[in-house]
Amino acid sequence: MKSKISGKPSNDLPESRLMDLINRDEIIQDFCTLVQIDSPSFEEEKIIQHCLSVLKKLQFKTEKTPFTYHGNNSANIYGYKKGKLKGNMILGAHMDVVKPCLSVKPQVKDDIITSDGTTVLGGDNKIALTAILYALKVLSREKIEHIDIELAITSAEEVGVVGARFFETEKFHGNKGVILDAGGRYGGIVVGAPTHDTYKLVIHGLSSHAGIAPEKGDNAIVKTAKVLPLLPSGRIDNETVANIGTITGGKATNIVPDEVTINGEIRSFKTEKVEEIINSINNALKNALEEKDYTLRWIREYTSYSFDENDPFIHKISEIIKKTGIQPHCFVTGGGSDANAFNTRELQIVNLSCGMMNPHSLDEHIYIDDLIKSTLFLLEILTTPEE
Repeated sequence: MKSKISGKPSNDLPESRLMDLINRDEIIQDFCTLVQIDSPSFEEEKIIQHCLSVLKKLQFKTEKTPFTYHGNNSANIYGYKKGKLKGNMILGAHMDVVKPCLSVKPQVKDDIITSDGTTVLGGDNKIALTAILYALKVLSREKIEHIDIELAITSAEEVGVVGARFFETEKFHGNKGVILDAGGRYGGIVVGAPTHDTYKLVIHGLSSHAGIAPEKGDNAIVKTAKVLPLLPSGRIDNETVANIGTITGGKATNIVPDEVTINGEIRSFKTEKVEEIINSINNALKNALEEKDYTLRWIREYTSYSFDENDPFIHKISEIIKKTGIQPHCFVTGGGSDANAFNTRELQIVNLSCGMMNPHSLDEHIYIDDLIKSTLFLLEILTTPEE
């Protein structure tokens, strides 16, 4: 989806005094340590234990809360530390990484960090984990007073923001916070994200020997050819997109295929538009096929949200970004994040850009300066009391 941008990043603002507390070599090492901990979705236990160990040293109260989704087990981390300043802030990040993500070998090259090209880097979202843990380390080490801090560290974000959907938000004392999970250079503020529904459509046929008794078969691929024009794909309008992602079926050239599976998705900034497309597809399939010829399952992955750029919390975030020496800019994104799940539960969680570039690819990299600026932002917001 096309992003709506207001303002441009700029480096012409004065930097925060807290910048001197961030050691460049140390934070790079912390990031490299995290990305070398294997953590594909639903296999996050090693990094969960690492985070719990670090937070224990920083005197956080923590809870590991397990969950199960479609037979897959994982857990989230809730953390809390009381501050002396007035205020509360929820900080969020996810621990899982898309594949290929095993045995990451980070490469520091001047002002960026990449993988060796055989895996993703894992900057999505370990740049956020690094920034959060390092900022908390600085506050503890320097004995800096801060507001109340709450942590929402999730698992299985990359497979449908699953961990955030299972997160026990009733644990929160506050209702506002930030996650650092938007792509692009530091300074971006996400003010809108879409509703996302996925579907699995299975076309049923009947197998038979294609050379001996083809007339006894019922070709599911032929049926699928009739169905595909009924499934939208591409940009529907400036708020809505659809995609047919995978089609699988057939076993061999001499077997009439008995089943074809189609996986697709619908995204829109307006939930009602998603519902309209769902109804349209449902009705089209009913008219094109008999009930026995297909099964269709829809899943709501997450729901849309939007913020007014003049919202007081958005304004506060913007002013703190300015204190770090960068001009903020607001935009909408076509992707989802933990913010989608949290913002449906009477919370205001804002997603921020933190320097993740080309995520989910072998060309993924992060800007070291953006890692440092993101950490500086956290230090500023955690040491700014409510008025």
